[in-house]
Amino acid sequence: MNKILLFLVVYLIPMLVSAEELYILNGYNKGLIKQGNINLHSMNELLCEGISCNVRSISFSQINDNHEILIPTINKAGEMLTPEEAIAYYYTTHQHLGIFKDIKSAELYAKKLHRYYKQINR
Repeated sequence: MNKILLFLVVYLIPMLVSAEELYILNGYNKGLIKQGNINLHSMNELLCEGISCNVRSISFSQINDNHEILIPTINKAGEMLTPEEAIAYYYTTHQHLGIFKDIKSAELYAKKLHRYYKQINR
């Protein structure tokens, strides 16, 4: 990735957007119950077969409620996690990309998030 673009994404963009925009895609909150607590502009880049995959994510539902929790499958150290490891990491850190009313809303948000990162070439 170009070092200037990396600087813009990691340092400059967070200064130009509100705190809320760091943790949620603006305008993409259909079915969102609770915004995520991971800064979307400072996630580590990980290359998977030459393609950036730092927004690989899965969602799961907790047993005690029907909400769908969207979590990354890449940890802060940039390591790829299995679905089981990602869920365990969530229960350890409580970091998530958002909590949604249903799986359809979580999947839609995940797709929008992936498109967003593709647009900014990450």
